[in-house]
Amino acid sequence: FGGGVELNNGNIAANSGQVLIGSLGANSRVLLSPELIPKYDPGTRFQDISLTQSSNIVTNGSGGQVLLQGQNISILDRSFILNTAFGSSTVGNIGLFADETIAISGLGISFSSLPSATVGTNFSLESRRLLLEDGAVIVGGTLGDSDGGSITINATESVELTGSSDFVPSLITT
Repeated sequence: FGGGVELNNGNIAANSGQVLIGSLGANSRVLLSPELIPKYDPGTRFQDISLTQSSNIVTNGSGGQVLLQGQNISILDRSFILNTAFGSSTVGNIGLFADETIAISGLGISFSSLPSATVGTNFSLESRRLLLEDGAVIVGGTLGDSDGGSITINATESVELTGSSDFVPSLITT
């Protein structure tokens, strides 16, 4: 937790673990619940989070979780977030929460359940604006009989999907 979080050509991996990133403004506090989930004071001011230059955050296995909380969240330049569920596990989660804009360009966010999984991953996004461009994707699914997870998007002002890569248009799908 800290102010102005940038991951430039970096990798974060958590096998059956959690990646929790909160970009806090000055004089802000965060408390952790017994489950290690961050709890922010009401009125907390956040700063920006950016993943650039092919950066990635990867969780997999039993109950992998990625939670990002900031003023703006940018996932750019072929950067991505990946969650793959397998085995008898608790549900995985990917959550992006921004006070203003979430912008994804290039790759994006993918989550899936392998044939051995009993549950999928849930994806939640909350912001004023969501922008996917240049072939960015939010994609989930399953490779077996398990629950493929869900996508929940709450963008209070706009959702914009523009452009494409050499392979796919910008899209949201399960």
